Amino acid sequence: MKRLLKLLILALIPFAMMASESIASDKYKKLAKLKQVSTTQVTARTVAKGMETFYGERISLREVKKRWFRKKTIKEVLSREEIELSNGQILYPNEIEFALVPKYARPPKGDEKAPKGDEKAPKEDD
Repeated sequence: MKRLLKLLILALIPFAMMASESIASDKYKKLAKLKQVSTTQVTARTVAKGMETFYGERISLREVKKRWFRKKTIKEVLSREEIELSNGQILYPNEIEFALVPKYARPPKGDEKAPKGDEKAPKEDD
């Protein structure tokens, strides 16, 4: 009986290792779909999923404690004197180097608006 149990355990260990590797690769794929935007380029309309420190540590916005935040945007988080995480760690805004923005999100444009009524869009002359 002990031999059978040992055999089952030894047979299941490689499958467990492969499963943990696939979970880790899924997390990497999600992180790889984010691009880094400098904190100086962050606007109020920037949609960010997280931030990266100068030390290379990536932190999700979900880990930031929602204390006195209205919407918990990256601009609002960076405007605070200190950033408190759910695990008790405290960061300062000057430690944050990049905002992590999804690649599919379009960068915010200026005050360009679509033409209304009889107005036509300007044509480019080459």
